[in-house]
Amino acid sequence: MKRAFVVGGLVFGDEGKGTTVDYLVRQYDASVVIRYNGGSQAGHNVVTPDGIHHCFAQFGSGTLVPGVWTYLSRFMFIDPMRLMSEYDVLAGKGFGDALDRLIISGSCPIITPYHKLAGQIQELINGDGRLGSCGMGVGDAMKAFANDPVDCLTMSDLSDPWVLERKLRILQAKKKSFVEMVAKFSTDKAVTDRIAEINSDKLFERCLKSYSAFSVIIPNIDDGRYLSELLSRSGNIVFEGAQGALLDRELGFQPYITRSNCSFANADELLTGYDGRIVKLGITRAFATRHGNGPFVSEAALPSSVLVGEHNVQNEWQGHFRVGWLDLVALRRGFDILGKLDGVVVTNLDRVSELDELRVCIAYNTAEGLTKDRIIGSGRLMTDGLFTSTPVYRLFRREGVFEEYMKYLEKYIPVPIVVTSRGPTARDKESILNIWP
Repeated sequence: MKRAFVVGGLVFGDEGKGTTVDYLVRQYDASVVIRYNGGSQAGHNVVTPDGIHHCFAQFGSGTLVPGVWTYLSRFMFIDPMRLMSEYDVLAGKGFGDALDRLIISGSCPIITPYHKLAGQIQELINGDGRLGSCGMGVGDAMKAFANDPVDCLTMSDLSDPWVLERKLRILQAKKKSFVEMVAKFSTDKAVTDRIAEINSDKLFERCLKSYSAFSVIIPNIDDGRYLSELLSRSGNIVFEGAQGALLDRELGFQPYITRSNCSFANADELLTGYDGRIVKLGITRAFATRHGNGPFVSEAALPSSVLVGEHNVQNEWQGHFRVGWLDLVALRRGFDILGKLDGVVVTNLDRVSELDELRVCIAYNTAEGLTKDRIIGSGRLMTDGLFTSTPVYRLFRREGVFEEYMKYLEKYIPVPIVVTSRGPTARDKESILNIWP
């Protein structure tokens, strides 16, 4: 029986999607990884059994397995310059055929330096009220595409010199109009430097040259037929999500969200007519993490030397990597957003297995004196309430703390735990409940 594994994060991202995708590809001989949302801001870490590490941004996290393809769907926003930089890194690690194993939908919108600079300017203006942008232009590009998809650059436009130049001119003009307004109110050097770059003719020429070259380098651009052929094959495929459910543009903790759809809706649309079994998996760490601003009820001063891995580095725009105890209330919200799941993957168990004390957040005490075990509603009012909530913990301190902790999770997580991970490689994963034949 052929299967499509659909992988999504249950919380704020950084759950372990990359390492899970690599495991599924190896364990079930998947032939292709399909990226179904997000953009170039992804940071999906994979370590091979022989110690090769790569942080995947735009290539699928199965790329380190020989012969496995990446398909960037129409829901993926791509940054050609960053994609080529990532390819150079992969080639330097011995994966020089990664481009030959890459298919890009011609409908993929393009993230440009104009989007990146404009997004950074907006965050600089926000000051202490930053929303947690990664500074890579993904949100600005998604906003532009939502407002005016016709004039936005797509992958198929890059091979047509006339269309490429026309759309770049339109984009440049829009961003110049934006920075002219900003320049009236800001003298911050970091802002004015970025305004000067947007106004520079050199930036336009660099984009024009780079995108024209990129369209020639990419061997496989899809008009829809590649995807149909991939889905009709026998064998297994993996759909790789980005970010996490609690960052969803509609149901996340607004305004600290992404502009991406973080549910399974995009994958469901791509899988229309698929005649194999669809297995949907949500991923969480054994503890809670968050990059960037926003509510984080179970945030706590945990032993960072144990809980923060070497691959979770500080982002200059998002700030430090935040940690806390696992939050079942937030997880339930993630389940609500992702919808029906076949199983849950719990990662980073090795980082908590040696702790003398473990906690799980089971409810919130609100500023109004209520105790809640579910997050109800949406929008800014709901988010503001989270900032003033405090966690109610279930404490594990006696002998055998880790075993009791796992038994508790298995009982109170409403979906079966099907894979556990005690390290960064596929060998560190274990299928503890085989729900798929």
